[in-house]
Amino acid sequence: MAEVYYVGVDVGTASVRAALVSSSGLLENVAQEPISIWEPHTDHYVQSSTQIWDKCCTVVKRVTQGVEKSRVRGIGFDATCSLVVLDQSFQPVPVTHNAGDRHKNVVMWMDHRAEEQATRITRSGHGVLSRVGGIMSPELQPPKLLWLKENLKESCWDKAAHFFDLPDFLSWKATGSLTRSLCTLVCKWTYCPPDGWDSTFWISIGLEDLVENNFSKIGSATCPPGSPLGDGLTQEAAADLGLQPGTAVGASLIDAHAGGLGVLGAAVKGFALPCEDQPISARMAVICGTSTCHMAISEQPLFVPGVWGPCLSAMVPGMWLNEGGQSATGRLIDHMVQSHPAYAQLQEQARQRPVDSSILSEHYLNNHLSSMAGSLSALDLLGSGLHVWPDFHGNRSPLADPTLKGMVIGLSLSQSLDDLALLYLATVQALAVSHRFCVNDLARPQTASLHVQLLRLPPCHSFHLLSSHLDPAGYAPYFRGNEKSRTRHQNSLFLWRLEQKSSVCPDPRQRYRAACGAARPDGGRVAGSSSPGCACVPGLQQHPGEVTGTDAPAAGHMVSSHPRLLQLFTPLSFSFYISLLQLL
Repeated sequence: MAEVYYVGVDVGTASVRAALVSSSGLLENVAQEPISIWEPHTDHYVQSSTQIWDKCCTVVKRVTQGVEKSRVRGIGFDATCSLVVLDQSFQPVPVTHNAGDRHKNVVMWMDHRAEEQATRITRSGHGVLSRVGGIMSPELQPPKLLWLKENLKESCWDKAAHFFDLPDFLSWKATGSLTRSLCTLVCKWTYCPPDGWDSTFWISIGLEDLVENNFSKIGSATCPPGSPLGDGLTQEAAADLGLQPGTAVGASLIDAHAGGLGVLGAAVKGFALPCEDQPISARMAVICGTSTCHMAISEQPLFVPGVWGPCLSAMVPGMWLNEGGQSATGRLIDHMVQSHPAYAQLQEQARQRPVDSSILSEHYLNNHLSSMAGSLSALDLLGSGLHVWPDFHGNRSPLADPTLKGMVIGLSLSQSLDDLALLYLATVQALAVSHRFCVNDLARPQTASLHVQLLRLPPCHSFHLLSSHLDPAGYAPYFRGNEKSRTRHQNSLFLWRLEQKSSVCPDPRQRYRAACGAARPDGGRVAGSSSPGCACVPGLQQHPGEVTGTDAPAAGHMVSSHPRLLQLFTPLSFSFYISLLQLL
């Protein structure tokens, strides 16, 4: 019997990727294309839906080249939770002050232009805010919509007839179906199944016009992720993509949620792990890219201050999703490295190394730090005089404060490559400690510290930078494969969570501000703690009972261990598969 195939399309922040996968799950081909990002003003980030669709078509044609089209049985899309604006004729409506930028019709997920609108929505105190951690973020769609109405009424708002989340735009472009995915509407638009839209919310924030015609501008019909849409690919879309008309199309997912489904559903049996018999609700997915998303699912709704959710059936049917995260992680590392005076020197020296060009700079910096340290144990101490506060693009959780800014303390006049490497290390360490509090936030509803048993990472992570992330959380590494494969990062990396109990603060936002101490399982402190020589976050003091790790809890705080699984993942490895999982 002839093999059949499925295509998954993943639209990230800066690139579009596609994969061709066989019905048996084998990855047959991949392709990638960059997409443009424009920043017309500070904190305004826009893209073009026309360009994004064109790049989707390019990568799909590349991965299916040479494959009989009748053997491609389905296609699915995931994308960032960006806002797409179209007029009555489904043509782009610009979202910038320059009306000539007609093709720039996408307000990106990381666009923070609507901070003031988000604050006003939070002050409304409406009940739907309980589904977003009690605080409306400018990264969600309601404040962005309100900003467009208040600032671009004539050039944008009055002309707009359709507002899509980017994943839903791609599904519509492929099928002509206006049905939205529950993933996008529940997580980013305040849609609450089974009741649906709450008209009182939209009226209370000044967007009563969206209620008209049964919410036709933002979605009258919804369906679970992966549901078949319309009659499959339209004639026009099929021609664009190089596939057959009628090819099945699954309802989309947000890119991080696609990755989350792939990670949470990944097999863990066969490695003699204590988590093998745990349910899927005993796992957590950490999706790393431009930003980082921490995702956990549960059978009952959990309300956590500063954490998005609970969102019903947004990722796994019938289960509730909570999502914490860091607004800038990969992007912050890029910013720190690329803005340093020694970046040109780094690029030149990195090119001389026989390494995959896609990771030249990171690989070189990792090796350079190892040479500077002399040993892995000394690596943490390299940056003892350099401190980074990583909230350069605000704090998504646990503080839920988009107005926060970043800091670097301990700079000198040095412009050397050594100085760049240390700044890189301190940034990674700072993100690691921030990551720790995001993880602990999602454990708080169980009135227990997160007791992670397994951390699964892709092979592209370097060992010593993993240590920066593991030490603050008390992880110890276990590698599959031999020393050679470990060094070359060819096999999966598994990290056992050492057993320890942690205290729980009544409000994780208070704990984040109060403590950044990173306790090793043996009771020692690591770089990044609030002890002298902190290499991560400056100016934080430990409060008794508010520090996770080996510190004793304050009176009245419940302490226990809760088995969970944490799997760290980069979208490039897995999010391709997600749309395929919807169809298989």
